[in-house]
Amino acid sequence: MSMKALQSVKIACLLCAAILPAAVNAQFTFTTNTDGSLNIYEYTGPYDIVSLVIPAMTNGLPVTTIGEPQAPPEEGIFGGLPSLQNVTFSTNLVSIGQNIFAGCNALTNFTLPDSITNIGQGTFEYCRSLTEVTLPKNLTTLGGFVFEYCTSLVHITLDTNLTIIEEQEFEYDSSLASICIPDSVTNIDESNGGVFQGCYGLTNVVLGNGLTSIGSGLFAACANLTSITIGNSVTNIGDSAFAKCSDLTTLAIPNSVTSIGLQTFYNDTSLTNIIIPDSVTNIGDEAFYDCTSLNGVYFQGNDPDPDNYSDAFQSDNRVTAYYLPGTTNWGSTFDDAPTVLWNPQAQTSGGSFGVQNNQFGFDITGTTNIPIVVEASTNLSNGVWTPLQSCLVTNGSIYFSDPQWTNYPGRYYRISSP
Repeated sequence: MSMKALQSVKIACLLCAAILPAAVNAQFTFTTNTDGSLNIYEYTGPYDIVSLVIPAMTNGLPVTTIGEPQAPPEEGIFGGLPSLQNVTFSTNLVSIGQNIFAGCNALTNFTLPDSITNIGQGTFEYCRSLTEVTLPKNLTTLGGFVFEYCTSLVHITLDTNLTIIEEQEFEYDSSLASICIPDSVTNIDESNGGVFQGCYGLTNVVLGNGLTSIGSGLFAACANLTSITIGNSVTNIGDSAFAKCSDLTTLAIPNSVTSIGLQTFYNDTSLTNIIIPDSVTNIGDEAFYDCTSLNGVYFQGNDPDPDNYSDAFQSDNRVTAYYLPGTTNWGSTFDDAPTVLWNPQAQTSGGSFGVQNNQFGFDITGTTNIPIVVEASTNLSNGVWTPLQSCLVTNGSIYFSDPQWTNYPGRYYRISSP
C-alpha cells in the first residue's frame, strides 16, 4: 500500500472515531412501544459510568420512552449508579418512567428537553447532589416523590403546562430556597402529606392564581419561610398547612378564602398580626394555637364562629380580635380572645387639619388604644404605599403629622392595621 493510501486510511479511521457517541460503553435493552418507537427497559453498561447519553435513535427507530410501558425495577433503570454525574437527553424523548434515576447521589447536571410530557413517580428521588432543575415547558404529568430528599436542590423552574403537583413532590428538600407555582397548576395532591413539608431552606413562595386549595401540611415545618403570596383563586387553606413555620411573621389571605383548617398556623411563633377577609366563614380548632407572638387578628367581616364552637386561640387573653363597624354577631370575646372595635377615622375638619409648623397633619380618632399604621402614596393607581407611622390611638385620639410632605407634588394618606 502506498504511503498516500496509508495516510488516507489513518485519516478515515480518525474521522470514524470522532463521530462515535460519548457513552460508547453504555448498553441498553429495548422494547417496542405500540407506535413503533423504542423504550429503554434495562441498562447493562458499566456500574461506574460518569456521563450517560440517552440515544435518540437505534436501528433507525426513535427512542421516546424510558421505563415504559413495562414497569421498571423498584430501584430504577439507572437508580443508584454511584458515579453518574451527567445525563444527556435527546429531543425524541417524551416520557421518563418511575424511579429511573432514584438514588443517583452524584447526579448534578442534565437538561430536560421540552419534548418530555411525562415524568414518573420518584424519578430523581434521593439525588442528593442535584442543585437546579428546569422542568420541560410541555410537561403535563409530574409523578409524586420526584424530587423527594433532593437535599441540595436550591432552585426549580416550573414554567410548564402542568396542572397537578403530586404528593410529597419536594418533601425534605432542605436547600430549596424559593418556588413559584405557575397559574396552570390547579391542584396540589395532599393525600400522603405536604408537597413542601420539611423544606427547611425555603424562604419565599408564590402560589399561582390557578390553585384553588392549599392542602393539608403543604408547607408544614418550613421553618425559614418568611414570605408567601397566595393566588386569588384559593378557597381553602387546609389543616396544618403552615404549621411550625417559625419564621413566618405575616401573611396576606386573599378574599377568595372561605375556610381555614385545623391547626393551620400551629406553632408559628413569629406570626404577629393577621387579617381575616370577610369571605372566611370557618376557622378550625387551634388554627392559631401556640402562636406565641400573635398580638392581633383583624376581621374584615362578621364573626365566623358566633356560637364559639371552635378554639382558634390559646385562652390566655394574649391575642386581641379586632372587628370593623357594621359587621355582626360580635360579642365580648372570640374563642376566648377579647374583641375590640377597630374604627380609626381621619378628621378632616377642625383646627388640627392642614399645615402647622410647616408639617401637614390631622387627628385620628377611634377606640382607645387600637393599633394603626399610617401609610402614604404618591400615586393611587400604582398601589404602592409606604408606612410612615405605627402607633396606638391613645385615649381615643392621636395627632399625625408628615414633615416630608413638601418633598412631593402630591401625597395621599390611608390608615391600615399593622
